[in-house]
Amino acid sequence: MKRVLSTILCIATALSVLTACGGSKGSASPGNASASNAAGDWDVLTVGISTDPQTMDPALNSNFAPCQVRRNVYEPLFQFDADYNVIPCLADSWEYLDDCTLKVHINDKATFSNGEPVTSEDVMFMIEHSVGTAADTYTTGIDKEATYASVLDEKTFCIITKEPSANQLQMLCSSFCGVFDKSDYDAKNGDFFAGIAGSGPYKFDSYVAGDNYVLVKNENYWNNEACPNRMGKILFRIITESANRAIEAETGGVDIVFNVGASDIDRVKANDALQYESIFTFNAQYIFLNMQHDILSNEKVREAIKYAIDRETIVRMGYGEMGKVLQAAVVADLPGAADVSGFLVQRDVEKAKALLAEAGYPDGFTLKFTCDNSNQERMDAGEAMQAQLAEVGIQLKIDAMDAASLVLSNESGAHDITIYGYSAASGEAGSALVRFLPETATWPLTGYPQDDILVDYIRNGLASIDLDTRYDYYKKAQERIMELGCVIPLYSKEVNAVLAKYVDADSFRMEKSFETHQLWNVVWDFAYTQQ
Repeated sequence: MKRVLSTILCIATALSVLTACGGSKGSASPGNASASNAAGDWDVLTVGISTDPQTMDPALNSNFAPCQVRRNVYEPLFQFDADYNVIPCLADSWEYLDDCTLKVHINDKATFSNGEPVTSEDVMFMIEHSVGTAADTYTTGIDKEATYASVLDEKTFCIITKEPSANQLQMLCSSFCGVFDKSDYDAKNGDFFAGIAGSGPYKFDSYVAGDNYVLVKNENYWNNEACPNRMGKILFRIITESANRAIEAETGGVDIVFNVGASDIDRVKANDALQYESIFTFNAQYIFLNMQHDILSNEKVREAIKYAIDRETIVRMGYGEMGKVLQAAVVADLPGAADVSGFLVQRDVEKAKALLAEAGYPDGFTLKFTCDNSNQERMDAGEAMQAQLAEVGIQLKIDAMDAASLVLSNESGAHDITIYGYSAASGEAGSALVRFLPETATWPLTGYPQDDILVDYIRNGLASIDLDTRYDYYKKAQERIMELGCVIPLYSKEVNAVLAKYVDADSFRMEKSFETHQLWNVVWDFAYTQQ
């Protein structure tokens, strides 16, 4: 049956204005205001981020900071509005010719920062470039070998999949699907730090490793009328220490900073010169038990660890009053989330000890816990878990590293235990469950042996157009994950941003999906700056 999701251009343009680069209170510069922003220049927005993205390639590095930077430069075909409905970005219309064939037309006005038009060939190359990276699940779906594209003309193409892909449009909203100029990519030998042209409201200017990224206004932006008041420059400062991010906000070193630590929130909220914003995301945090590890491959050992820890205490020690304990296998209020409370247990030290003895480890053993050294909450949670496991004879050694190294460690299966999150990028349970499939870059986090039951549940769910059928498969998949015991649900993630009082909070939008908070329409609050 033909499913028409085509959006006519007049509606697309209106929605784009309202959501992609929404209206503002005025120009970016308050003129004669006596106050000063972080840069001492009202045409520069200074933003603090927690980690060094280390790349501008849309397909690389699945951490949040890269998405926060590069989404301003490389636009996807589609995007979410404030209610997480799919609306146009580079594409202005689309339709399903059948359940497996998506036909897309690129906006005729869309151009890259170098003035070249965005073409079907560029989109095709973006998809090809993503295969084998963290992005390929977003661009091609789960059947990489069976997905192909057909160029119909310069601005029209089809993406054809072997099976239906229920969340295809939502996944293509991801910053991993940012389109770039193929010819420019070839001319610059694939070096994104050479400034490969994108179509976004900003373009790459410079990078100092471990210190900052600078983006400058794209004067050739094809949708410039939608956000005419954007800043001339965005300076992303890399501030890895959680406490330092709060201090920089308090001392005026940044205009906006993402993710201040839980222990600093009350102090920040009490500061009259700052504004505190927070949002629950689509990200579920788990304790991952690597089943490829000799000891953790033992089912009784994994069960013992479940009984040895108290999730509530770990969450509160790590995250304070932020977020909440995860009571599901994905974020509990996502469409398609299932009740798995029957698999969750209360702490029982004696039962944990008995299970370890049955497993052949009455005297315990030593494991390594890897974590991100820029994420104080995870480090604190790890220390809480370390103390609890010690009571049953399990010694947990904490190995803290930078965020990029952690991603590589986890995705290569070099960890024993770690805390990490899976985001439901589409706003539905399936886009988190897909991360458990063996063919994804994130499978080594669990390292579970081949399990056809789980794989079939996930794949069948992702391919089911009928909502009830899809959610039933998702429910069975979540129950199967809990039966395998490769993860312990821990934390439903809440993220925050701190804004200087002179930032117009209404012009800044936080995002639940990969924390790609929208900066391109941020303006200053004239009333405050002129006090």
